[in-house]
Amino acid sequence: MEHELNNREIRFIPIHLFAKGYIYKDKFIFEKKNIKDFAIFIGANEEIAEKKLNDFLENIRSFKPDHAKQIDKILLDEERHAKYSLTFAKKNNSKLDYFIKFSKENLISKLRHLYANSLTKVSKIFNPILYLLILIMSLPVKFLDLEKSKADNDVMENINPRSIL
Repeated sequence: MEHELNNREIRFIPIHLFAKGYIYKDKFIFEKKNIKDFAIFIGANEEIAEKKLNDFLENIRSFKPDHAKQIDKILLDEERHAKYSLTFAKKNNSKLDYFIKFSKENLISKLRHLYANSLTKVSKIFNPILYLLILIMSLPVKFLDLEKSKADNDVMENINPRSIL
């Protein structure tokens, strides 16, 4: 029996790179953080990526073995990134600084994932509410007496103040 992949669950969504805080429009992450903090950021995020890939790998291994081999290779890379980054961070931070910074990055990363993963679920609740609000707010516009001439594009200047009354 062939197992079907749920493409909605595993697809790559580029906007999540911004939503989860991995990239910024104005600068690179390594420009925003000093090298010690950047190493902790990489280590914490690589550990989380490793856990997520392990979960994914367990789900895919039995019905897509060729894909699982590729994910195994990626997992080795994730483990290596986390190991090197955290070794550097431990060497260049005091134990207390390391613990505080790592805990902070780990928490922030988990919150970013929670936020990005819940966007689609939350949008199902809030999109209808937002559409309804837009519809309700557009109703008073029908009562405005907008006298717009072809020569003048400034609608606000042409509103008759008594039109809503």
